Amino acid sequence: MTRMARASNLALLTTVAFALAGSLATTDASELTVSKARAPEERPSLRLAPAADYEFTIEELSLNLTIFDANIVDFVGSYYFFWLTNTGTSSDTYRLIVDNVSSPALSAAVCIGTVCTPDSINHTLAPGGADTVGVNVAAFDHVVGTVDFHVYSVGNSSNQAHYTVTIYGGNTGLGVEPFAGSLEGYTLGQNTPNPVRAATTIPFALPREERVSLSLYDVAGRMVRGLTDDVLPAGPHAVTWDGRGENGRELSSGVYFYRLTTPQGTLTKNLTLTR
Repeated sequence: MTRMARASNLALLTTVAFALAGSLATTDASELTVSKARAPEERPSLRLAPAADYEFTIEELSLNLTIFDANIVDFVGSYYFFWLTNTGTSSDTYRLIVDNVSSPALSAAVCIGTVCTPDSINHTLAPGGADTVGVNVAAFDHVVGTVDFHVYSVGNSSNQAHYTVTIYGGNTGLGVEPFAGSLEGYTLGQNTPNPVRAATTIPFALPREERVSLSLYDVAGRMVRGLTDDVLPAGPHAVTWDGRGENGRELSSGVYFYRLTTPQGTLTKNLTLTR
């Protein structure tokens, strides 16, 4: 491009620039439009996670909230157990407390399985987890007394359970029916002797002829021995247990539960095996 052509183009661009400037200067401000940037799409607000669901159920494995401790000289406590289940959606810790022991002739402890400690203990369960919990009470004299057992959810303190257990120590239990309870005429008696060292007899009674089963469970809820499963006539019955499991081997010392299952429901009591 020649020097003359470049000068001509520059003059043309300058003329156009001045023309545009003059046009803008004479344009009314109201005719100007402002293009706003598009606002970003509104995002849904973050929802807080729902509050942890702290729920539990507790089932009595012994009935009538009654303990009999006839042998007050051996200082062996009697157990009263419950089946505690975390039915919530989160792990939870449970505060287990035994208090309000009504007599100085009684000693009480709170237990997880057969591990007991005085006064209180914490126990954590995952969702769906379960364990046996309860109280161990020993009488040192001929006495009738009570102790209170409490379960508190640490995650939600409004979820609580409270029980009062009555103990008959020594000869105060004489004449008191030591049955675990009745269910339309069914009865399940306390095994004798208890604690068990070699063999023991478990009494029960039926109001009519029908099929029933009597089974033994450990503190984890596992059946360790089936004692009877048959059609039996109405009236009293007794089954002897030799302290052995289903495989014929001697079971270790500890607390076990025997459960009578009938068409109308179940009755449960516990016993102590001492080797």
